[in-house]
Amino acid sequence: MVTIDARGLSCPIPVLKTKQAVKNKEKDLEIISDNNASMENILKYLRAEGYNFAVTEVEDDYIIKAKG
Repeated sequence: MVTIDARGLSCPIPVLKTKQAVKNKEKDLEIISDNNASMENILKYLRAEGYNFAVTEVEDDYIIKAKG
């Protein structure tokens, strides 16, 4: 599993980091974001790429676990 820590990063950086992992053919991803807009954009991208995902909110962070 690859973990992408996108906390403190503004769009489009979190999506670009996610795209890089998908491009590298990573199937299991964990993405941590502290920004609702970034989280929504990441989910849109993952959905378009055919990944299944679940989002958990822990304090001020969103943890996205995705499988492709």
